[in-house]
This record gives sequence, structure tokens and C-alpha cells, in this order.
Amino acid sequence: MFIEGADDAALTRGLYAFLERLFCYDRGVYRAECGVLRQSPEVGMRVAHLCVFPETPLYFLEKCVRTAAFCRYSHVILEFWGMIRLDSFPQMAWPFAFSKAEISALVRRARSLGLEIIPMLQHLGHASMSRQGASGKHVVLDQAPELEYLYLPGFYGWVWDYTKPAVRHLLADIRDELFALCREGRYFMIGCDEADDLGPGENSLEIARGLCEYLNDIQADLAAKGRRAIMWGDMLLCAADMPLARRADGEYYDANSSHEFAAALRAGLRRDIVIADWQYTIVSDSVWQSARLFREAGFDVICCSFSNQANYQTALNTIRAAGCMGFMKTTWHALGRQSAHLV
Repeated sequence: MFIEGADDAALTRGLYAFLERLFCYDRGVYRAECGVLRQSPEVGMRVAHLCVFPETPLYFLEKCVRTAAFCRYSHVILEFWGMIRLDSFPQMAWPFAFSKAEISALVRRARSLGLEIIPMLQHLGHASMSRQGASGKHVVLDQAPELEYLYLPGFYGWVWDYTKPAVRHLLADIRDELFALCREGRYFMIGCDEADDLGPGENSLEIARGLCEYLNDIQADLAAKGRRAIMWGDMLLCAADMPLARRADGEYYDANSSHEFAAALRAGLRRDIVIADWQYTIVSDSVWQSARLFREAGFDVICCSFSNQANYQTALNTIRAAGCMGFMKTTWHALGRQSAHLV
């Protein structure tokens, strides 16, 4: 028997396909039926997004990484919610957070399984590095309240003050440290979701221009290092622009901006930024209006689902119909309960 693949990752996935076809026929006797199996993924980029919470043991995180590899994902995003100790910003970790040595070992294991690790750092909203609405915690300010100047006034530590050079330099230093930790790769996840209160008001378009300048500078830095930014798409959408013809119970588009603010962001952002379009409830629209909007604006798009099986199907339909670059399975608080549905 032999296995071949286009690259090391494809070869590893070929090994998984072979292992799935082995059966134990007798004590210590394993066989596979004769034949030829050829596979090529229809969706080129298949991403598992894993959150690392204080409640997430390292052994369970490794189990999720191994499961993602065996399920033929190509990339894993690691989002640390105060759970990695970094030299560039020690205050952004709880005292019991994982060391870089522990995560580096996990990264090596993931790479050996055919996965590319995508590092993640929130660059706008969720700057508390904790689920603020659910926990009321703030990783940085609970430990060092004198660092409040790093966050936009009036947002209770939820949004970085991206207008300050000190904040931009700090985030750049953290990115560089995560690059080294997660090893070579083509992407960096910058977050930027759920900064809902940022756009309204008389200065909406001025804020949008400043935000585009900030995000475009980040992408320029990433491009110089051979990477592309991936950002959540909800701040670039207005729900009123995407009416549902048939609204099922609890079905809606995740869109957190006004029409003017969203349009200004879509117009002003560099087109080499990848949009992660998270729409967890859409089942009536066989093709997501949000993804089509992004594609028509010239962005590459990843369609992101959470836990609704019917929603997975509309995501895959959208990827095919709109020519999107990939699929992302998010896990969020499921990992805090040591449960992750990656299949």
C-alpha cells in the first residue's frame, strides 16, 4: 500500500483516511479492503476556532486539536482569553495561565498533524480578554487598574483605544510574539467584533475613517510579514440591509452597525483583509446575503457557523454559490464546558 499527497498536510490527511478503513478481524489482525481512494477537499480552507478559557484544561485543548486534524480541518485558530503568559504584556494573563513552553508543544503537535495554527488577538472589541457580559471580569484591569488609559473612555475596558500610538505599538509587539510562538503561517486573526457602540452618533463617518486607517495599517504590517488579517464581519454590516424573506423563529443576521458606518468600513478597508462572516442562525436564506455583500465588495470571505446543524448547510451552500474561500467552525463557551462539536 502507499499514500501520496500534494504536500505534507495532504499526506497526513491521506494517512487518516487509511486508518479509518482499517478493521480488526481477529485478535491482533487488522485489514483494509483493497482499492484506490482519491480525495480532494471541496472547501479549500477549513478552520476550527478554539477558545482557551480558564476552564479549558490543556489536555482537553489538545484533544480538540487532534479531533480537528482527524476531521480534516486545515487550520486551527487559538484564541487565548487571558490564558497565555506573554513577555510583551504580562498583565494580559491570569496568574494560572499557560506558559509559552506549554503552548509551543501544542503547536508542534498540531503542525505534525497537518494543521496550520492561526494566532488570534482582539484588536477592537472584546479587549477585556474575557466574556464580559457573562463573567464581569477584565483580565488586565482586574489586575492592573492603572492601565485603564489603554482603553477607549466610556467603553468600560471593552474597546482598545486604537487612536493611541502606545496601544498600536503594544498590539504589534504582542502580534510578533504570537508569530514566533505559532510558527510560520499565512494568517492572523484580529477579531474586531461586537464593538456595537462605536459607530452611532454625529462623528460616525469620521470614526469609520479612523478605524479603517488603523486596520489597514495592521494589514500592511502583516503583509510585510507574509500574512493576511482575518476579521469578524459584524461591524461591517447593517441588519436593515439584509431583510429575510421568511424569518424563522430566532433567525436574524448578526450585524452591529448602522447603514452609513457599515458602508464606510466596507469601502475603506483593504481588500487583502479576509472577512470572517459569522451568521449562526440563518437557515431560510440558502445563500447568506451578508457573504454575498462582502464578495460583491471584493473581499475574500470565510463563512462561520456555531452549533446549528441546519446553519452548517446554508454556510456550505454560500461557499459554493458565492465563491468563498473557506469555512470556520466556532466553539466559544463550549470549550469552557469541555465540549466541542467539530464534526
